[in-house]
Amino acid sequence: MFTRPHGIVDPWVDDPTRPGPDLSYVNIMPYGNWMLESEQLKLTPSMCRDALSRNRQTKWLIRRLRLLIITLGRGCMINPSRDSLGRVQGLACQHATYFVMPISTGLLRADGTPKVACFTMVGYVAESWLLGKGFRHRVDVPNSAKVDRRLRIYPLEGEYQRAIAYLGAAAHEQNIAFGFNGTTLTFMTRTKDEIARQFVTTQPTSSGALPLISVHQTPGPYQLEDDERYNNLKHIEEMDFPVALKYESKVPIFDARRQSTVFGDAILWEQMLQLPLWEKELPIGSLVTVGYTAFTTNGVETQPSNLIFPIQFVVLHLAH
Repeated sequence: MFTRPHGIVDPWVDDPTRPGPDLSYVNIMPYGNWMLESEQLKLTPSMCRDALSRNRQTKWLIRRLRLLIITLGRGCMINPSRDSLGRVQGLACQHATYFVMPISTGLLRADGTPKVACFTMVGYVAESWLLGKGFRHRVDVPNSAKVDRRLRIYPLEGEYQRAIAYLGAAAHEQNIAFGFNGTTLTFMTRTKDEIARQFVTTQPTSSGALPLISVHQTPGPYQLEDDERYNNLKHIEEMDFPVALKYESKVPIFDARRQSTVFGDAILWEQMLQLPLWEKELPIGSLVTVGYTAFTTNGVETQPSNLIFPIQFVVLHLAH
């Protein structure tokens, strides 16, 4: 597998007073047809800013874009390209490692277990299968193919690399793999009719900013229970996200195309429910923020662990 450079932080969104953690030791390793990428598809924050500045009707979005990129997370919402590693803790299981809030934060579920961390990423829509019948993995076998709901975005250069390295560091992985087809990242639900799996704990490690914790301490959110609620608006209201949404769940898309207090002088994720819902498929080229959880599937032999990005919600800032 190839190792991809982390890139540099765009000067427009660089804040020397908050340099963030050193993630240079984490090797991020894309797989897929990313090597076919075009330089034209490498979107930097400055390129997005310049595009928005050409139209007086979108100039106001420039300030929001910068806030979305540089604002540190609050509560269980995490900005992985900016936040400190101490904000998230890894939970090691036999088949995967999940990302949860440290118990010391007091961000607990009703059963006393820590809440799952929810991450955010800004990008432009490449393909969207959030409505209708979703995405079919193998169109040549219609009766046996797996189906899920998913969104692919073109992420911002320098930002997504740091986000992936952050997740690798939080999982105590020096090498971390991720799907990168056509320079896009994919966020998805569970597959249709997926059977919940019970995960067994492994020996936790004590290295890194925070130790990996044992599933025996916090079994609740990480077992993909069959009775997880289908209405993700409730998850957002309580800021209590499942590991992954079911296929049958409706992925909420919040319409933030107008100026509002939710994304005005600050980024207030906890107030997203004030926004109207977008009821159509997302147009290609739209500017969005994706809210997602994450987990790593454990590597086999010489293969690195692989990052999976379950989608939780989408905020639409500009429809193409």
